[in-house]
Amino acid sequence: MVLGAELLRRHEANGVSFYFGESLFGLVGDANVEGVILASGVVLECDVLVVAVGDVARYVNPQFDLIPRRVEHWNLPSETGKRAGQIIAVELAGGDADAVALTPFAPLPSFWSDQYDANLLAFGMTYLADRSELVAGTPDTECVVEYFRGEDLVGVCGIGMRSAVQS
Repeated sequence: MVLGAELLRRHEANGVSFYFGESLFGLVGDANVEGVILASGVVLECDVLVVAVGDVARYVNPQFDLIPRRVEHWNLPSETGKRAGQIIAVELAGGDADAVALTPFAPLPSFWSDQYDANLLAFGMTYLADRSELVAGTPDTECVVEYFRGEDLVGVCGIGMRSAVQS
């Protein structure tokens, strides 16, 4: 897709190398990690290895469909925390916590990232899309891309243009 290709270009222009389709085979070093070995046998030196566990809870978000999915966007821990707090507060007040728990949990996933001189902002589940459409700007500067599954808008993402992405 257009936005992904542009972000790849920007990273490569800043010296980042990508190893698509690879998986981690092993680590190099005894007391400290000094490198990683990819399944292809390529060894990459490193000073720091960051391993992200990700979110493990799957849930149905009726804004998109009825398929339980993990959503690993930054806002979901706070949204699930709020939901748990609501249920606990109703239970402690002697109310019907089950009724609250049975109401649809449908937060809008979102994330942002600063990459070099660009700000990336996204809402929705762009990965569900079967097509995308550039609706503002140009990918090599600032832009907004909308993501569709069939005729349904499932996400929007932009490089810069925060006000356009948020509207």
